[in-house]
Amino acid sequence: MELDMEKVGQTLIIRYKGEIDMSVSGNIKDAIDREMDKERTKNLIINFKHVEFIDSSGLGMLLGRYKFVTIRSGKVAVTGANEVVHRLLDLSGLYSLMKPYKNERLALRALGEEVLA
Repeated sequence: MELDMEKVGQTLIIRYKGEIDMSVSGNIKDAIDREMDKERTKNLIINFKHVEFIDSSGLGMLLGRYKFVTIRSGKVAVTGANEVVHRLLDLSGLYSLMKPYKNERLALRALGEEVLA
């Protein structure tokens, strides 16, 4: 599992490479929850730039992370989705919960984080 995490202010940025399916969804969920608890972050940005596909367990994991974040009064944003992932997020209704942004910088600004030049 290749998962990169970066904290910017009160926001955790997640970058995963590969497919988000049943074989990795639980591990990704645990890693995100653990890191958000450890770093005491409230917002989450998920960068899908290197994600080729998401199955139903991956969509469920994303919905669960949305609930986890909103309990903390935070927000979830997404960036970098390819055409396939974008379509899945749109058809599943997740875009009504997690607003898509063109890049991490715009997502950070929308979440109220100060972004350096």
